[in-house]
Amino acid sequence: MANIKLTYFDGRGRAETARLVLAYSGAKYEDERVTGEQLAAFKSTLAYGQLPKLEFKGEVLYQSVNIARFLAREFGIAGNSNLERAQSDEVVDAITDIQNAIYGHYSLKKMKLSRKKR
Repeated sequence: MANIKLTYFDGRGRAETARLVLAYSGAKYEDERVTGEQLAAFKSTLAYGQLPKLEFKGEVLYQSVNIARFLAREFGIAGNSNLERAQSDEVVDAITDIQNAIYGHYSLKKMKLSRKKR
């Protein structure tokens, strides 16, 4: 059993950056993918009531960007100097910006469809 467990939905979403870091580093980890129904059963136990959740050697971390940055530092791929770490953070922030734009577009589209049904 791996000392690392990443819990998220069965889709790319917010945990995908962490999954990419784990894959690139070659780390062995448990990729727990849950349904919305499963989440409802344990949502109240989550620090912020949301996923992703990383269990790492007995400790728990939340928030997708925090998890991705932590893993990159832990596995030595976040850079060796302040400049390289800033460049690594820049990549993570760019991915977050892209995700936010996609999710915003999806939410807006969903909202428009909902209004049309009224």
